[in-house]
Amino acid sequence: MGLVGMVQNRPDGRVLLIAEGEKADLEMLAEAIRIEFSPGLGGFSNFRKISGPDEIGERLDDGIEILKQNDLKTYMDMRFERIEIDLTELKELKTALKEKGFI
Repeated sequence: MGLVGMVQNRPDGRVLLIAEGEKADLEMLAEAIRIEFSPGLGGFSNFRKISGPDEIGERLDDGIEILKQNDLKTYMDMRFERIEIDLTELKELKTALKEKGFI
């Protein structure tokens, strides 16, 4: 649609939507957000916003939520352990190649 603007959850439970763009696009948006209720299918565990590529702050917020959900220290410890194993294997390979006269 080519619109820009913002959406904000309000403290009273309402949602504020501010949009700018061509009148025809704004009219399509206005028609599209007419809310109709239907039974949910249970496919979501939370409500999340999808942001554009220029919205760095929102992307950082998403990253923080991901870090909260995952144990980053455990993950990094596992990755460093794997790197140490790979380095050991490379050293062993280098030694074997030297012994055979390839390097």
